[in-house]
Amino acid sequence: GANQNLESPVAPSPRYTGQVVDFSSEGKCPACTREASQVSLSTKDRAALRSAILKLAAASGPSNLQSVASFSRWLRRKAREGHHFDYILDGANIAYTKQNYAEGRFSVVQIALVKHHLEQLGAKVLVLLPQKYCGSVVPNHIRRKGKDRKFEMVELDEDEQQLLQAWQETNQLYSVETGVHDDYLWMLATVANEQDRMQNLTRVVSNDLMRNHRKWLLNSRDFLRWRFTQVVHFELSHGIEEYAPLPEVVIFEPPPFSREIQRTEHGWHIPLCAAASSLAQDSDGLASKHLWSATGGVEFDDEAPGEDEKLEASRPNDAADAPSRVDESEDPVRTSSMLGSYAAMRDDLKRSWLCLQAT
Repeated sequence: GANQNLESPVAPSPRYTGQVVDFSSEGKCPACTREASQVSLSTKDRAALRSAILKLAAASGPSNLQSVASFSRWLRRKAREGHHFDYILDGANIAYTKQNYAEGRFSVVQIALVKHHLEQLGAKVLVLLPQKYCGSVVPNHIRRKGKDRKFEMVELDEDEQQLLQAWQETNQLYSVETGVHDDYLWMLATVANEQDRMQNLTRVVSNDLMRNHRKWLLNSRDFLRWRFTQVVHFELSHGIEEYAPLPEVVIFEPPPFSREIQRTEHGWHIPLCAAASSLAQDSDGLASKHLWSATGGVEFDDEAPGEDEKLEASRPNDAADAPSRVDESEDPVRTSSMLGSYAAMRDDLKRSWLCLQAT
């Protein structure tokens, strides 16, 4: 009887004070002075993505699975040898950017420019390229606005051949076997090793928004977290042309913090503005929303030849009639548009947060 009606003490629910704020560009809250962070995949989620990629490769045929598994072993061996790649370049995607005009062609030099830009920043870079583009004569697939694909075999010039040879000799080029989807490999590279610290994440440089893979991999939230933190978009001021100056390279690094609900030491940060869109509210994520508007409804895949129709750009319903590529040869404002859209995305990220602090 003495123990009847005895209950464990219940801790009182905390009380919070709230303030709507705009963060700094780096994610610092002016109310509590805490900084928001990038929300990346957990170790468990990274393992789930690795498994999903292997299952997807297996479903595509034994050659795909064998090649993906072989690449995974190669990456682990390199890691044991102390080699860490900061960036994987989606080589075909970069080589065809701004080349969709009558004289356009697959450009190894464009890959070299992006690679050099990152290396100047101290990064270790691996180029991933389908085997058919690693020889002296390569297929050339371009599509001009309102016209059919153009296909031809072209011979790489001597400089381009020497670049490929130099990358191969220094283990900076990985050749993807014919018939194997190279995007499986660069997706796997971003989660191949345990990389818990944000600064050690391997990122892929590509303008592929990967809508055609999302449903097969992770749930929407985790897929977008991965893409937001590890897929880096790029832009060239213009495509490589004979007698023209070399283009400038712009790399759109992921912003330093994610627009997601985040717990702080004494409270919470909660994104509010529906127009700016959090990852949970926006099915395509902030980065892709602004990239889409900047490119005028164009999603960049890689070369997208006939045998790789799965790499065709998937477009929203309201742009179903848009061409999957555009004639970019006379578009001097596109780079400034991309820069403006990226700045707008960064501005959206910091707007309208609710800072809750326990009292």
